[in-house]
Amino acid sequence: MNTTLNGYIIERTIQLFKNLFQMDIQAETPSLISPESAGSWEISGIISVTGTLNGLVSMRYKKELADIMLKNALIYNMDSEFQYNILADMIGEVTNIIAGNVLTDDGIEELLLSIPITIHGEDHEISWPRDTRITAIPFRSGEHSFVIQTGLK
Repeated sequence: MNTTLNGYIIERTIQLFKNLFQMDIQAETPSLISPESAGSWEISGIISVTGTLNGLVSMRYKKELADIMLKNALIYNMDSEFQYNILADMIGEVTNIIAGNVLTDDGIEELLLSIPITIHGEDHEISWPRDTRITAIPFRSGEHSFVIQTGLK
C-alpha cells in the first residue's frame, strides 16, 4: 500500500468536498481489498491510468449521497432524466479531478488519464486489472459513506 499516495488522495478529497459540496468528510483507515470484496455501491466513477503507473482509480457511492452532492453543488430542480445525466457527469468529473490532482502531486509525469466513465446499478462490479493490489480508502460524512479505490502498479 502506497501511504504517500493515500495521503494525497485523502488530502485532495477532503479539500474538494469542502470547496465544491460544502461537506465536511473524514477519512477512515485505508486497507487492501480483493476485487470480490469491493463493497455494495450504486454509482462508480472510474478513471483508467496508463504510463509510469497502470490501472484504475474509482470513487464509489450510494445514490443518496450522490444526490446530496448534486444538491450542494446547487444543481437541482430539473427533470429526472436530465438530473440523472448531470449526476453521472458529476461523479465522473469528481473522480477525474481527484485522480488528476493526486497523480500530479505525486510527481508522476508520464501518465495518461482516460475520460471518466460512470457505472450505475446496485452491487455492480468493476473489472480490475489482473494481479493488481486494490487499496480502499473509506470516507464518511455523517451517516453517509463512499470509498476511493485504487489499483495501480
